[in-house]
Amino acid sequence: MREAEIIVLDEKDDEYVRLLENFGLSRSMAKIIICLALHQECTSRQIEIITGIKSSTVSIILKKLREDKIVAGTKKAEKDVDREIMHYRLSGSMDHILAILEERKRKETTQYIEKIKKIKSKLK
Repeated sequence: MREAEIIVLDEKDDEYVRLLENFGLSRSMAKIIICLALHQECTSRQIEIITGIKSSTVSIILKKLREDKIVAGTKKAEKDVDREIMHYRLSGSMDHILAILEERKRKETTQYIEKIKKIKSKLK
């Protein structure tokens, strides 16, 4: 039997999660980003335990974050005889991740403003 220390997100971490939610991220996605920011590198199982998110949801969100270039993954074997397990980490610093999210929000806002201008011009 192995012993392991289980670290979970606390109230302070939850404050960071809420801030990321303001960027339009789901609560689960924000939790995974904060988890990786705090722990540098985790397996999907570790993310599941730390965040309390179901494994299927973790997998779906990690896939999306990898597509968005927010998270990167590397396969690693714990020992030479073990099968390789994917280890996830943020693709850059937290400043880099926030810049990606900020730019995404900026584009989204610009699109909404353009749509509003279009509606206004048609109503005149």
